[in-house]
Amino acid sequence: MKKLITQNPNILGGKPIIAGTRMSVEVILEFLAGGMEIKEMLKEYPFLTREQIQAAIEYAAGKVGSAGTSKEKRENIKLLATPPTAIRYIAGMNSK
Repeated sequence: MKKLITQNPNILGGKPIIAGTRMSVEVILEFLAGGMEIKEMLKEYPFLTREQIQAAIEYAAGKVGSAGTSKEKRENIKLLATPPTAIRYIAGMNSK
């Protein structure tokens, strides 16, 4: 399986990015939190795929989960992956 999210200390200071691009997971989440829909993102950034955007969302959900979030909450994050609700939920959990 191809790794869709990577990190390299020489690219964007080591932030997680979509493999083969300089598009960070953080930027994807900011777009979604700002109300941009996935279909808009795909039109604006044609080098991205729906699979890559979904991988960014799942990567963020996994990071929240690894910080001690219950399995049920991680699943809820994935189910709420309809912008902007999902990203606001994730951001709220990170601030606790």
